Amino acid sequence: FEEEAKKVGLETVPFDAGFFISMPCDNPDAISAELEKDGIFIVPLAKGLRVSVASISEEKCRFLPAKIKETMDKLDK
Repeated sequence: FEEEAKKVGLETVPFDAGFFISMPCDNPDAISAELEKDGIFIVPLAKGLRVSVASISEEKCRFLPAKIKETMDKLDK
């Protein structure tokens, strides 16, 4: 996930270990709702989004950052 996030310019919150990766954004509820339309379920937080990388395949970890970034660019203003 982190490798692909860097490639597409998706900012993530630094962490050492864990099951979740967080991404800051201005419109987490709208972005989460838009991603749900494509069957992507991530948790909206007060100031960002959280995805559980422990519960998805490596293939999906490589796909998600681009989709999240695309949706953020469309809805975060």
